[in-house]
Amino acid sequence: DGEAGGQPFGTQVETGTQWGAYGALGIDWFVGPGAALFEVQGAWAAMDGFVMRDTHLSTVNLALGYRLML
Repeated sequence: DGEAGGQPFGTQVETGTQWGAYGALGIDWFVGPGAALFEVQGAWAAMDGFVMRDTHLSTVNLALGYRLML
């Protein structure tokens, strides 16, 4: 809902499905009734549509925590 030069952009709706990749690498240190953890996750997918041409989506997530083993 934006505008440029006083003219509205209009509404663009685009849906689709693309192949992508996901990977995760982590380690647990068993301490007490659970485990301390560190994990790195990454994902990537190509996106070539009408509105967003020749681009991609990607993410890197870091997790640091403690898992309780009940």
